[in-house]
Amino acid sequence: MKLFFIFFIFLVSLYADYTVSYLYPNDKKLTISEIIPDTEAQMISKDKYLQLMPFDKKNISWMKLVLKNDLDVEQVKVVQFLDIRIDKLIIYNQDGKEIYCMGDKIAFDSRELKDAQIAFKIDLRAKEEKTIYINNVFVSTAGLSFKVHNLDQYTQNTHLKHMEESAFFAVLLVMLIYNTVLYLFVRERLYFYYISYHLSLLFIMYPLKGLSVMYHHPSLMNVDAGAVKGHIIILTALTSAQFLRSYLNTKKYTPRLDQYLFKIIIIDFILFLLYFFDLMPPGQFSVVVELFHVLFLFIIALYFTYTKRTIESYIYTLAWTIMLSGVGVTSFVALGFLTRNDFTTYAVDIGIIFELIIFSMALAYRYVQQQKVLSSKEQELRFINHNLERTVTLRTQELEEEIKRKKNLLLERETLFKELYHRVKNNLQMMVSLISMQKRRLNDNKAKYVLDDISGRIKSLALIHEQLQDAHEFDSINLQEYISALLNEIRSSYSIAHVTLEIECGDIFMNIDQVTSLGLIINELANNSFKHAFKELSNPKITLKMQEDKDYTLYYTDNGIGNSKIENSDSLGSLLVNTLVKSQLKGEIKIEVQPSVNYNISFAK
Repeated sequence: MKLFFIFFIFLVSLYADYTVSYLYPNDKKLTISEIIPDTEAQMISKDKYLQLMPFDKKNISWMKLVLKNDLDVEQVKVVQFLDIRIDKLIIYNQDGKEIYCMGDKIAFDSRELKDAQIAFKIDLRAKEEKTIYINNVFVSTAGLSFKVHNLDQYTQNTHLKHMEESAFFAVLLVMLIYNTVLYLFVRERLYFYYISYHLSLLFIMYPLKGLSVMYHHPSLMNVDAGAVKGHIIILTALTSAQFLRSYLNTKKYTPRLDQYLFKIIIIDFILFLLYFFDLMPPGQFSVVVELFHVLFLFIIALYFTYTKRTIESYIYTLAWTIMLSGVGVTSFVALGFLTRNDFTTYAVDIGIIFELIIFSMALAYRYVQQQKVLSSKEQELRFINHNLERTVTLRTQELEEEIKRKKNLLLERETLFKELYHRVKNNLQMMVSLISMQKRRLNDNKAKYVLDDISGRIKSLALIHEQLQDAHEFDSINLQEYISALLNEIRSSYSIAHVTLEIECGDIFMNIDQVTSLGLIINELANNSFKHAFKELSNPKITLKMQEDKDYTLYYTDNGIGNSKIENSDSLGSLLVNTLVKSQLKGEIKIEVQPSVNYNISFAK
């Protein structure tokens, strides 16, 4: 295989329009005047250099390049160095005169050809041969890879290279826009972390390809304008770690490892602030941090793939393997372990693009899966809602039927109660009529008074049933209406028609048991007033007030002649009032004579 490689180089050299030889650096720094006289003794040929194993190659100090024009017309040759990062090259002609000086340590706008890679022109007349010497002043690469083109070929290749770079950044921008739109739909932090990582990676690649110094800072040295800012590198490390933490869900699967990741992110954030506010000096420290993060995150991905075997860990490991492979190939080319060709030149670009495409597809797949789950949940929810609506409809129909049945029962109950109250009222009125008939046959006035009292009490009961017959609710009676009707009935039974009735009960409703007792009490008190209090009184008046608070309180008084013995009276009426208040209403009664009689009756609701 090695012999075949040497033979291939030999065949290429037969058709090459240039020859090259190299000088390795030694302790003595040679000048151009020392190099030209004794070139062959100090330099080795290109073929011998290529035969050296990678670890045997040394950094080149001087190059001797012989350019030939075998044509009968003038030619313009372009020497183009393929490494972007070359500190400083000094180019001399065969007479030892400096003709070019360029590199990262020199301002970009001093270059004749505006290219991120160092390139310069050499004019050759017909059949002319020129020798140039190139001095690599600051050694930073393992070898000085270069190509020799015709001017037209160089222009075409440069145009193609710009198209490739444009395509690279176009893919990055398209993927960035795509993931941004996806984030706007999903509104999930994972997508935001990935967009931040993607954007920081874009800001790293732009100056690394020499585009920053070409288009924005041509007056600066490429080593300054093309250097990636430390806070951008740290931001890439921070966002990539946060993306891994969220994408692999380390908090759920490996909480302990997630704590370490979180601490690293905190440290990254502190470093980011220090670099952003220029509190950290520029240098290689940020690059070391980035390399540490890359290896650490890759190890975590491998660990997840081995232990958890989730689809996310497989995807992450695949994406980072491809990207790291591209970075590794580019690094080996820079170190001289691999030869530069179209693949190795763009290996890191290919790795980054494939990584971004894989992650973008993974996030899109994640979004599709989430939508499927959401759609399934929505379908399940619609099914549950349909069943719920059906159940509610059936239950509503059952309730409507039950309500209708109960309304019919209530209507029947209402009819029955009205009929019952009507019959009770009629029976009580019949009793009153019978008592009146019996009263007319008696000559004893005392007996007539007794029958009048009995008749009044029965009327008060009949009035209650009359109120219930017309009421909408059969268990409560409007007290204002009932007492007004009762006192008017009593007043009409006496010859004192000009008695003023002042009744204040408000909007109080009571049940039939309380109203029955209260009606009998008021009947006794009112009959007593009409019989005894209003003798020879020109403006008789009865005042009755009912108040509702925690308890019910009845105030009854008249402006007639008071009886000081009423409080200790043992008449049937007094006995009946006391019995009804204390036994039926569970209340208390207070009687005051000043000079008329005042009753204060209180009882619980």
